[in-house]
Amino acid sequence: MKLATRMMQQNVGLVMAEGLGMEKLFCLAEVRFGLTVVSEVLHQLLVEKSIRNGQIVKRLLEAAGLLCDKCGSRQPK
Repeated sequence: MKLATRMMQQNVGLVMAEGLGMEKLFCLAEVRFGLTVVSEVLHQLLVEKSIRNGQIVKRLLEAAGLLCDKCGSRQPK
């Protein structure tokens, strides 16, 4: 979770950058990994109830929310 959080935080600005070079592809791969972790954590938290909503989970979800806000996502958080 910490790695996914860091990857999303580091790539917030790069996701919206113009062009499609190697740096952008690497950025998109890291963001995709981070969002995959977010979906797994949400499932464990809300459906399976197998993890607790601690500080690490809170930081992960905040990073994902910030990423979605900066990208202009219209999907509800």
